[in-house]
Amino acid sequence: MFIAYTYFALEQIAEELEEPFGTEGNDLPLSTLCHTIESSLREMQGLPMETPPPPKRGVYLH
Repeated sequence: MFIAYTYFALEQIAEELEEPFGTEGNDLPLSTLCHTIESSLREMQGLPMETPPPPKRGVYLH
């Protein structure tokens, strides 16, 4: 019984981690990451940032 529970738990974890680039709440915030990289590069070049940051959606740990 314990072995079956372990495999079911691993299957659920694998399903959650399967698509990290989606749009669910626990996926990676790609829009925010891209905007941060773009604004850093523009700042280094001395250019103004043209677009506002994207709205925050999902779960953030920072």
